[in-house]
Amino acid sequence: MIALATLATIIASQALITGSFSLTQQAIALGVFPRLKIVHTNPQIEGQIYMPFINWSLLAGCVGLVLGFKSSGELAAAYGIAVTGTFAITTAAFYVIARSWGWNRHVIGPVCAVLIGVDLLFFTANMLKFFDGGYVPIISALGILVVMYIWRWGRAMIMRYYEQRPTAEVELLPLLKADGHMHLLDKSVGVMSPYFITKMDDKLPIYFHDLIKRWEAMFKHVVFLTISQRKRPYIRGDERYQIVSLQGNSAEGSIVSVQVSYGYMESPAVRQALLELSRHPVLTLPDN
Repeated sequence: MIALATLATIIASQALITGSFSLTQQAIALGVFPRLKIVHTNPQIEGQIYMPFINWSLLAGCVGLVLGFKSSGELAAAYGIAVTGTFAITTAAFYVIARSWGWNRHVIGPVCAVLIGVDLLFFTANMLKFFDGGYVPIISALGILVVMYIWRWGRAMIMRYYEQRPTAEVELLPLLKADGHMHLLDKSVGVMSPYFITKMDDKLPIYFHDLIKRWEAMFKHVVFLTISQRKRPYIRGDERYQIVSLQGNSAEGSIVSVQVSYGYMESPAVRQALLELSRHPVLTLPDN
């Protein structure tokens, strides 16, 4: 029985670890959890990942629970509340997803009502063991919820701040250069952009707008750089860079947009990309 229980625990722990990695990755993608290091372990399957922080956190949590409860009997209360709470949340999530698929609410509603009623009965019964160890999953869940809420709130505040600020268009750059009131600096500047600028009516990054305002001048050569992550394991060398010349030339002044692409098995190397781009004919400047 001890050997069988040990094997069952190993199988269950593998499901727990894999699920934790996947859920955390989805939470990061949805913008409700801080960004963590994600290591892709399979060049053929994008979903096979390893997250060091989550893995070590699970280890610390397991060791802490074993040392804290000391016996499986005392751990049962925490386990019961965690499992029955997951049942109820899963049923509620299933109803929301089923409605988004267009399922008839008069059909799916009663089914989910019966299921969640049973789930809540089990959950309520297990809550009697709250002070005997059941508080552990509740407090853990609340802690993660607070982190997610604060991260989402912070991102929303930043987005509202940028939305309230004035934006600029790329098509304004020729006017800035031709404007006698705008001083033209004989310098080059590289600006990171969250999106690939490909035409003259694309919007500029907010940072570049602030840069011009701070210097009260326009730079002679401007390079917009975008880092892109593709849904492929690796990107060939000839597909790594996309370069679009938006205006001018290297002698009289230029505006160039560059997108550097990486596969999900690759780590973006911005410094190496800049060194390689510096030798590209479009970006080679005779006076810099």
